[in-house]
Amino acid sequence: MAFSDPAREKAALEDSIRRDRRAVLVVNTHSRRGESRVRDAERLLRERGFTLDGVFPVRQAERLPDIIREAIGRGHRCIVV
Repeated sequence: MAFSDPAREKAALEDSIRRDRRAVLVVNTHSRRGESRVRDAERLLRERGFTLDGVFPVRQAERLPDIIREAIGRGHRCIVV
């Protein structure tokens, strides 16, 4: 039986994120500054060369885990919350 190497898996994931430069942005707009900062976060990621596969301004904080699980399920590797 082969065991995975968490450090190697993490390094491969980080390499993939740096290479692909794709992300999903999830922001709790009900938080103290979330609503006013969602566009800033989107702009900063784009300025740093990221393609955003989705921007999710979430008003109901209890929905955050479901949205993040869905993004992971769709294969997104970089999720900025």
